[in-house]
Amino acid sequence: VQFSRSGFMHLAPETRNTIYGMVFDSPLPFFIVASDGVTPGFRLRERSTQSQYEALQSLQALGVVNREMRRETRTFFYAVKHFLILPYGYEYLSIFVSWLAAIGSECRAVLRNVCFAGYMWYQGSAALTQQFHDLLRSCTRLRILTVQIHVWHLCEGRVADVDSFLNFEGPEPHDGSMPEVDISTWADTSVQLPGLRTFRLDIV
Repeated sequence: VQFSRSGFMHLAPETRNTIYGMVFDSPLPFFIVASDGVTPGFRLRERSTQSQYEALQSLQALGVVNREMRRETRTFFYAVKHFLILPYGYEYLSIFVSWLAAIGSECRAVLRNVCFAGYMWYQGSAALTQQFHDLLRSCTRLRILTVQIHVWHLCEGRVADVDSFLNFEGPEPHDGSMPEVDISTWADTSVQLPGLRTFRLDIV
């Protein structure tokens, strides 16, 4: 698709959005993984569809036309697409934070559907957890949010107690009570997202 720098931005916004919808057409979720290299980055996973690769190529090409088109195409893309963030061999919390920071504040503000798949290991970091919540709270138009986290993530102050419970050795049944988990921060985050319709918190 080729755009005239002089004429395209004079089209009605509805017309431009219709064209963007055709350019970025891909009904499947965009599976995002971290890319290797000196500079941290993100890419599509290997089994993505050809239409998804073409959509990202178009997004990058349109982004170099001018600042106005870069802003408009990126915010449209992140507003209408569904993203699934995969840690793929990395500690999941740092990947979640890095991706949210990488897309920028304008794209976070229009993001509507995202899943953070935290099935890899968790390395405790209260500061990083708070940063994750702060970035999520800036996704003010979020409609559907799915987060998969380790149970230890909800017990950052009681990791030793949880570890002792999960590795119990003794007569069955296990009569001790599991240490309490703290979901108050997640509750606070969810209420600060006024458009949120579906929030799923999976413990893995």
